Formats: sequence, C-alpha cells, structure tokens
Amino acid sequence: MTYTKVRNREGTLMKRFVAYLSAFALMLTIGVNTAAAQGPYAEKSDAWWAQLGDQLTESINSPVEQVKVQTIRHIIFFSANHSDKVNLDGTVPVLLRMYDGSADEKHRVLALAAIDAIGSNSAMEYLAQQVETERSEKVQRMMVAMLNNHFNGGGAS
Repeated sequence: MTYTKVRNREGTLMKRFVAYLSAFALMLTIGVNTAAAQGPYAEKSDAWWAQLGDQLTESINSPVEQVKVQTIRHIIFFSANHSDKVNLDGTVPVLLRMYDGSADEKHRVLALAAIDAIGSNSAMEYLAQQVETERSEKVQRMMVAMLNNHFNGGGAS
C-alpha cells in the first residue's frame, strides 16, 4: 500500500486525527495560553535560548524515563511557541530512535508529536518511507496526518 493510498483511505478519519493531534499538543501545554507562554520568555537573550536548546538536546538522552518524557514535552512546547528562537534539530535523531525502537505506543506517539512540532524535513521524509510498514494503526494514522500537514499544508484530500 503506497503513502497516497493510505492517505486517501483515511479520508475523513485523517481530519479527525489532525484534531486529535492538536488536542494532544494542547493537553501537553494546558493551562498555558500563547500570551502567557510568550510573557516569561519574551526578554530572554539569544545565549539563553542557545543554552536551552543545548540542555534539551542533552536531557533527551537521559537514561531516566521520566526525564526523557518531560524533556519531550518541553520540546513540543518550545517548538510550538518559540520555534523562531530555539533550535531543537539536535533532538530529532533521538526522537526518531524512540519512534523506531520503543515498544510503548504512547512513547512513540509522543516522539512523533515532538518531530511534528520541530518540523524537520529530513525526519518527515524518513517517516514518509516508514508509514506503509507501521505496525500500529493508531500510529500510522498519526503519521499520515503529520505527513499530510507537513507536505500539503494540512489539506486532507
């Protein structure tokens, strides 16, 4: 089954799944609206943002699962709200390994949400190659929605 066939087969389910993905990202940042998110970080220096990016890149490699999961939540938050200030491309290889290697579907979905928030073209191209062989229907639907949004601007066909 090709990427196009999978995308077409999903039809209206893809639209619902994009809404699910949006709700998931919203849940991660619940209690923090965009204006509030901008407030505490508006006056941070370029050096602070660089250090934050370095720290998140280092923390995602933690052997402690709770630290890794919380770091991914921070990656999603900062990518969604401050992508113009912080570079988190260095976390993409670890996120892809988590997607590829985790037996826990929740961790795989979280890794995909972070990759989507970062918007890495190379990661999205890799995922486009993996979508046909994805073993979980839920994860596959999420991938199709992400890929459609990334490559087609969100217009489901």
